[in-house]
Amino acid sequence: MAPRWFETIVGSIIGSMIGCAAVTYYISRLHDHNLETIERIGQKLQKMDDGLEGFNTSAGDLMNMISEFANNELEEDPDEESVPH
Repeated sequence: MAPRWFETIVGSIIGSMIGCAAVTYYISRLHDHNLETIERIGQKLQKMDDGLEGFNTSAGDLMNMISEFANNELEEDPDEESVPH
């Protein structure tokens, strides 16, 4: 039969190995979960960015139309009779 101190050392080594494996597994699961969360957040941010890009394009088109309307002189309608001033 092995001495008590040998059993203690071997048990401690085996326990440490099992503990390290458990901690490593837990950390890897947290890492995987964090990557999934980051990916979901990235997808949501991309959707928001796409929506804002569409909004900015629409707003820009509207501003351009308003600007063109404001800068162009109104043409007189040839069918309308001229009224002398």
